[in-house]
Amino acid sequence: MFYVWDRDGYRRPYGRVRLAANDHRVPVVSEMDSSQTLETQHVRANMPSGQGDPSAGHSAHYAIRQYKNRQSNSPAISMVASQVMSTPVIDIDINHTLWAAWQQMQRHRVRYLPVCRDNKLAGLLAERQFLFFRTEDRQRPLMDLLASTVLSAQPDSSVEAISQLMLVEHLPAMPIVNDQHQLVGIVSRSDILRRLLTHGTTELWA
Repeated sequence: MFYVWDRDGYRRPYGRVRLAANDHRVPVVSEMDSSQTLETQHVRANMPSGQGDPSAGHSAHYAIRQYKNRQSNSPAISMVASQVMSTPVIDIDINHTLWAAWQQMQRHRVRYLPVCRDNKLAGLLAERQFLFFRTEDRQRPLMDLLASTVLSAQPDSSVEAISQLMLVEHLPAMPIVNDQHQLVGIVSRSDILRRLLTHGTTELWA
């Protein structure tokens, strides 16, 4: 089961309510300049026939359909979030400043920082949101960078379902919250890739 949480710490089932359009991904803070763009196009144009990912350029739904087609005859036991998540998870209260959030991330060397209100999930901060952090921003409230909603999974959610939803919603990470509304972990793209490299797809998901 997946839930959408707002900044007041209230949750609603994903599907009945969707993430706000501006919450699908962490805001982009920089773009390639024109020379980088031209160089990328040049490399792609000279790629020999038959190389590259045939699904590149297609939608996330296309990639998911292709994956399911390949896996239909390969039954396996699916891993769940509790087996791949990073735990214990470092979080911060919503009433802190941006400077406090940045210090917390640097102190614990984490790239994603769940934000809580009254011990309930209320948001998620990503390290790259601080790329243009300035000295004068130190006392700005943490909520200035916080999206209006955040998506969570449960400890028994399958890694396959989490991966698909992260792909569809363009999410870099997903907090894991149990039935008691307690934040118990976080699953990032790095966690999934690390598990994939060490266990392979047959153990990671069905």
